[in-house]
Amino acid sequence: MNAPKKAGAGQLAPDQAAFAPAPEDKAPDTGLPQLISSKPSLLEPVQPKPRPAEAHGERRQYGMAPLIRGTLVGLYLALVVPLPVLASGGLRPVLALAVPLGLLLVLAITSETVTVEAQGLSVGQPAWCGWLLRRGWSLTWPEITGLTAVATSQGGRVFYLRSAKGSYLLPQRVARFDDFLAQLQLHSGLDIAGIGRLSPPWTYQLLAGLTTLMLLGELVALLVQKGQNLAL
Repeated sequence: MNAPKKAGAGQLAPDQAAFAPAPEDKAPDTGLPQLISSKPSLLEPVQPKPRPAEAHGERRQYGMAPLIRGTLVGLYLALVVPLPVLASGGLRPVLALAVPLGLLLVLAITSETVTVEAQGLSVGQPAWCGWLLRRGWSLTWPEITGLTAVATSQGGRVFYLRSAKGSYLLPQRVARFDDFLAQLQLHSGLDIAGIGRLSPPWTYQLLAGLTTLMLLGELVALLVQKGQNLAL
């Protein structure tokens, strides 16, 4: 009786062949992209990439709200521009020089910018007029110890940031005011529930409308006066 042959290295015995795992069938190369891959499925939730650390302290700047700034500049022009035209004698050249200088001053005052950074909060004018006004201030976030509300004679409320160095008026005329308050609360931890704009928007809208009517009326009067002078 013949003894069963021993399987050589790397070979299977006849009685083990039935239990050997079948070789994996290789998918035919059809030239089409495979539908199954090791990459995550589009149906699986994709974890968002973490934002860089500096994103929390992203530098943000807030200028004066365009409606407020435009109204103040327009009101200045409506009140002052007619003066050189109405003046007579030697006052006319003086007023003609004073009007643009005053306009630069109004533009400088209304160019106040609030900057929020990871280190703190700062308020000031740009470089072209900051050397003249020098009204800026800055506080680091740990220096801010509280918030004080003060009622105004017009029925509104202004707010002061308290610190060991003193109290500083909180800007309330900036653009994107809600975002500014959110950043203030995020960095300082202050309760901003009762903070609002110094004046409601409708007051500036009304003032802007009246200013526009004043400018249009002055323009019409100037054109009429010029037409009369030409007729003479």
